[in-house]
Amino acid sequence: MTDSHNNTSIAAEATVETTRTTLVEEPGAIPEKWISLSFTWAGKPFTLQIAETDRVFDFKTMLHNLTKVPPERQKILGLIKGKLPSDEVLIQDLKLVPGKKFTLVGTPQGDEIKDPSQLEFLPDVVNDLDVDFSADPAAAAAYVNDQRNLRKIKEHTQKLEINVMYPLREGKRLLVLDIDYTILDTKPLTSGALPPQECARPRLHEFLEAVYPYYDICIWILLIQGRNFALNPNQGLKIPAFKDAHTPHSMADRELDKVARYMVHIASTHDDFSILNHKVSISKQSDVHVLIHLSGLEGCRS
Repeated sequence: MTDSHNNTSIAAEATVETTRTTLVEEPGAIPEKWISLSFTWAGKPFTLQIAETDRVFDFKTMLHNLTKVPPERQKILGLIKGKLPSDEVLIQDLKLVPGKKFTLVGTPQGDEIKDPSQLEFLPDVVNDLDVDFSADPAAAAAYVNDQRNLRKIKEHTQKLEINVMYPLREGKRLLVLDIDYTILDTKPLTSGALPPQECARPRLHEFLEAVYPYYDICIWILLIQGRNFALNPNQGLKIPAFKDAHTPHSMADRELDKVARYMVHIASTHDDFSILNHKVSISKQSDVHVLIHLSGLEGCRS
């Protein structure tokens, strides 16, 4: 069993996927061009390097990392005429001159711990970033082979630290489980409104016991599933979010029983999960009556 963390936001659905992603660099790919920029903030000078294949989102993130000023508070003066375009715009489209200087204005976000009583009133996490790349293989291939994405994956994997709680077993596939609103209800857990054991999705322990003979298990948190499925377009399974753990409706939740039966079934009947089309109803096999958004699940080891 393993657990891991990263810095992205979470979508309120379940994920079942492997760790293998095939990244193919195009033959004769043109090297990325980098731009050096200088700016001042609070009277202090800063410099940064950004690739032309990066996006405005990446630029704002760099400023946040350097100054702790969150993107929503950033006011950028002197970089371009007018306001910055939307986050998805490429840096190369801004036509920046190397060595360009600008000024950043904004108040940094404090590192103080919020009063737990206030966490109860935070809005629910909404997955507004998910895209069905399995329906468009060409778009998925372009996303996987994008130079920026290749670089970002390399950067993050170099920084990634995985806490291996139990050695991986030879011949077992890997089952990656999302935490937030999938195997537990995050809001009452972080606010302290409910004891931890009451925040777990019903039948969680039975689910883990059922799938463990067939899969090694990885617990994952804080991921953007739309991007995950773009890089692993055939390797994700989604179920309804688990919220309001204290209500009778949530206490009667049995989604994990359905997923367990299905995962055990395909583990024993298919060596290559990537050939499966799980958008077709699978109720005959597992009594799963929710929409299954899984085009395939590929084993991470033979």
